Amino acid sequence: MKLGKNSFNFKFVSAVLLIIYAVFFFIRAKTYLDSDFGWGLRLGEIILKSGFPVKDPFSYTMPSYTYADHEWLIHVGMAKFYSLAGYSGLSLIFTFIIMSTILIVVRKSDIRFMPIQILFICGVLISYYGIRSQVITWLFFAILCRWILNNDWWSKYKFFVPVLFLFWANLHGGFIIGWIVLFVITIEKRKFPEVIVTLASILITLINPYGLELWKEVWIFVKDPYIRFSILEWRPILFAITSVELLSLAYCGAFILHYRKKYARHELILAVLLFLAAFSSARNFPLFIIYALILIRKGLDNFISDITVNKIRASRFHLFYVVFFTLVSVLGSAQLWGDYNAGKNLNEENFYPRLAVRYLSDHLPEGQIFSSYEWGGYLIWKLPQKKVFIDGRMSSMSQKNKTGESDYIFAEYMSLITSKTSLAKVFQKYKVDTVLLPRRWTDEKSRDIMKSYVSKFIKDLKKNNFKAVYQDKVAIILTKKIPVSTAASLEGE
Repeated sequence: MKLGKNSFNFKFVSAVLLIIYAVFFFIRAKTYLDSDFGWGLRLGEIILKSGFPVKDPFSYTMPSYTYADHEWLIHVGMAKFYSLAGYSGLSLIFTFIIMSTILIVVRKSDIRFMPIQILFICGVLISYYGIRSQVITWLFFAILCRWILNNDWWSKYKFFVPVLFLFWANLHGGFIIGWIVLFVITIEKRKFPEVIVTLASILITLINPYGLELWKEVWIFVKDPYIRFSILEWRPILFAITSVELLSLAYCGAFILHYRKKYARHELILAVLLFLAAFSSARNFPLFIIYALILIRKGLDNFISDITVNKIRASRFHLFYVVFFTLVSVLGSAQLWGDYNAGKNLNEENFYPRLAVRYLSDHLPEGQIFSSYEWGGYLIWKLPQKKVFIDGRMSSMSQKNKTGESDYIFAEYMSLITSKTSLAKVFQKYKVDTVLLPRRWTDEKSRDIMKSYVSKFIKDLKKNNFKAVYQDKVAIILTKKIPVSTAASLEGE
């Protein structure tokens, strides 16, 4: 590709890349079922039908917990669209949202760098993508970044920023990252208009169905250190960094560091803060790359000016560009294929207990069902007749002095499956008589990392007279009370 600024080649390649990734984002949304999808959908249905629940409507372990859904509006939207267009319709909507985010990030980039920008933003986001509420925060954060990094936009339209936060706070708890951005800008600029915008953006988030409880719920989630080493996506980026993420970090870091004098101090401070956030939790890496790719547009412009004055530099850069673009394309393609297969492995057919739930519906136990953290949301969706031990909402939920309930269910769950607490005591407390577990936890041939952690828990189940009554390739059901009709149950389907 020639490096002429108006080269048709760059526009064509950019368009082709956007189309390819749009298709793969749709496929990813269709095949990958997020573990939180089920409870989010059911909560949206409850809000539409009965209004906002005051207490936890889904668990038998913390039914008195005062629950504030910081994603209520997106859950309502999901429930409504799901009833009209099904899962495919939701996949299409979320594909539109993610592609809008990507276009906001790469728009106005130098056309010669746009293909690389597209490869990086798409390559990073697709690994975290699905029908999940955090996709909304990516969109709103991209809008905010474009706003604050464009001096003309900021000076003309900054007083509309609180409107952005009004919607953001009712869609996803990630609005707190927007507050941090505004705090930094306000402290650095020390101007009255910025103070007004920041205060208004904070206060306007109180316009929600839960009032201050929304802030409390978000804060509980943000400050919880336990989940950062217990849930894969919340772990530091070093535990799960991909080659594309590593290259994108080097790419953005090079332009930010080399042209650091071209950036305002608050822009560099935000880059450092977002990098630290990404380093502390892989979940935050998309936010860093969104900000960094928008920020480096200034560095790209200066870089082009520097190399075009020297033909030798321009020639060397042309060669380097081709090699670098090829490298990113190859790694991006490999990751795309890997993400596709990962999504396929996490679909309803291969990962969730679809057939086991059908069995439980036909043989509904008298007592409570214990199941894994990752299946809680699915059970809320597919087996609404029974409440759950734990689900994806509950990683940071804690309370005090509730008789017969858990003080901190995620810690209790982890202690239970790692046999640090008495199985008999916990099951007696909650009247559990049925256990639904991933088959890979019990299969001798499985290489699942959880096997080593739960091996004693599985033995304790057998010691407490739990016997298998059903199993298939995904799930196994154990119970103390053997149903009368269990013919062929152990063979599954």
